[in-house]
Amino acid sequence: MANLKSVNIDPKEVAYYEKLAGTWWDIDGPFWPLHKLNALRIDWILGQLKTQNQKQQPLAGLKVLDIGCGGGILSESLAKQGADVTAIDVVDKNIMVAKAHAKQNGLKIDYKLISVEKMVETKQQFDLVFNMEVVEHVVDVSSFIRSCNALVKPQGTQFIASINRNWLVFYHRLFLVQSMSLVYYQKAHITIISWLSQVK
Repeated sequence: MANLKSVNIDPKEVAYYEKLAGTWWDIDGPFWPLHKLNALRIDWILGQLKTQNQKQQPLAGLKVLDIGCGGGILSESLAKQGADVTAIDVVDKNIMVAKAHAKQNGLKIDYKLISVEKMVETKQQFDLVFNMEVVEHVVDVSSFIRSCNALVKPQGTQFIASINRNWLVFYHRLFLVQSMSLVYYQKAHITIISWLSQVK
């Protein structure tokens, strides 16, 4: 296993996802809620960007970064919308699974085993940055978000999603409902949208 070091990498989180890496694309496995949620939020994302239905590949020409990509569920959906996708993760097995699945489906995605902090050092910036269900796994949220912000172009957009940790979420999880807070971040403003997505 490649051992990345960063102030925001929790070794326990890495070990946990190393064990689950082989199940990312099992729609009946532990990540089945993400497969359900992904279809819903792709439409929502395109709607926020006001690109929906304008062309066959509405994200064509845009440089996109998927932070904490896991097995590539969101990354692949973004690539199918025409985006030039770079996807990063700190779990080597996640990257291996993601690369294999993308190749199997003929998708060109630049997967990298790298931390956000190291990614900032490359000086790259992106039109769209996706930071989905990652903040709850890092050590220092404030420094992590600062690094993520540095990866967004001056007129770019960042989407942040995190699972709410409160009694309502616990209640809804019992009935297979995932509670999310979505943050639609642009350099000029931030819009926060709380929503409940029914998982069937």
